[in-house]
Amino acid sequence: MKQMKTVMQFEFMTFARSGAFIGITIFMILLALVGPAIPRIIELFGDMDIGTERRIAAVDTTGNFDRETIEAYTSVGVSFFQNIQRARDAVTSGDYQYAVFIDEEGFTLYVTAMGMGVWTLGDNIAWMLREQYRAAAFAQIGVDPHEQARILGFVPQSEIMTLGADGAPTEDSPENFFSNMMFSYVLSFVLYFGLLSGGGYLVTAVVREKSTKTMELLITSCKAGKLLNGKVLGVGAAILVQILLLVGAAALSMHFFGGAGGEGALAALNLTFEPFIMTMLVVFFLLGFLMYAYIYAALASTVSRMEDANSIQTLPMLLVMVGFFAAIFGMTNPGAGWVNVLSHIPFFAPFVMFMRICLNTAASWEIFISIAAQITTVCLMAYLGGRIYRMGTLMYGNKPKIKEILATLK
Repeated sequence: MKQMKTVMQFEFMTFARSGAFIGITIFMILLALVGPAIPRIIELFGDMDIGTERRIAAVDTTGNFDRETIEAYTSVGVSFFQNIQRARDAVTSGDYQYAVFIDEEGFTLYVTAMGMGVWTLGDNIAWMLREQYRAAAFAQIGVDPHEQARILGFVPQSEIMTLGADGAPTEDSPENFFSNMMFSYVLSFVLYFGLLSGGGYLVTAVVREKSTKTMELLITSCKAGKLLNGKVLGVGAAILVQILLLVGAAALSMHFFGGAGGEGALAALNLTFEPFIMTMLVVFFLLGFLMYAYIYAALASTVSRMEDANSIQTLPMLLVMVGFFAAIFGMTNPGAGWVNVLSHIPFFAPFVMFMRICLNTAASWEIFISIAAQITTVCLMAYLGGRIYRMGTLMYGNKPKIKEILATLK
C-alpha cells in the first residue's frame, strides 16, 4: 500500500506541475469566471454604439412599405433607392450591409457575406410581407381594421408540463429544462476533455518509462498492479482537482452575475448549482476516468516507442467520443430508447446517464444500476489492465499480438 501511495503522489505532483496542466487549468478557470458574465457584458454594451450601424438599401416596387415600417420589423436602418443596381452597388462599396428588392411575389436579399444575422433578417422581412398580405386580404373582404388587429394579434396561452412516473405533473418547467441542458452541455465537455487529457498523459508517461528503461527499475521495487493503480489514481486525483476548481470558479461567477439569487441576464434562467448534480458529476467523472485510465495505461504498456503511442489510443478515444456525442445528440430527445440503452452501458454512462440526470429523465433505480455497473466495470478493467500491464512491462521491441494479450488475460 505504501508503494502505491508513493507512486500516486509522484504521478499527481508530476502531472499537476506540468506546464500543459497548469495552462489548461488557468484557461478553464478564466473561462468559468468570464462565461457567466458574458450576458451581463452584452447588456452593458447593448446600448452603446460600438460599431458601424447596419443599414439596408431598399427598393420597394409595391409602394406598400415606408421606412418606419421596415425598420420596425428588421431593427436595421433603411434608405430607399430607385433601382436595385444602385442598391447593390451601395452594398459592394461598403456603404450599406444589405440590399433588398421587394415586389408583389416576394423579396430578394443581397449581401456580401452569409451569416446567422442574414437568415434572421430574411425571416423578419418575410414576416413583414406576410403581415402586409394578410392585412390587404382582410381589407378586400371588408374586415374592420380593429378586428384585423385583434385577429392578427392573438397570442394563445401556452404551458409545457412534465409528467412524472405516476402520471401527475411535476414541478419541472421549460426554464429548468433549459438550465439543466446548459449544465449538461458544459459538464459533458468537462468530462470529455478531462478523460482525454488524463488518458493522453498516462499513455505518454507509461511509454516514456518503457522506452527509457525506467520501468525496469520501477518494476523491481514495486509490483506491476500497484504501479498501475498508483499511476491511475494519481492522475485521476489531479484531474479531479482541476474539475473542482472549475466548478468552484463557475459557481462564484454565477453568484455575482445572475445565478444563485443574483441579478442580471442569467437570473431569469435560474442557473444554480444543484448539490445532487454536482455530486453526480464527481461520481460519474471518477468512475469514467478510472475505467478509461486503466485501458489507456494497459494499452500503453504494450508499446515501447513514442511513435506507437497515438495508435494505441484509438480504441479508448473512439469510445469516449461515442459517449460524448451520444450525450450531445441525446439532448434533443432524452427519452428515446437508444439513449436509455446507451446510458446503461458502462463505457458511455459517464456521458449519457449523466445527461439524463441533468435533464431529470433518469429514475433513481436507473442511476443506482448505472453506478453499480460502472463500479463493476472499473474493477474488471483494473484486473484485466493489471494483467496486460504486467505482461507489457516484460516485453520490449515489437508490439505484442492480440493472441498474446488474450492469452495473458486467461
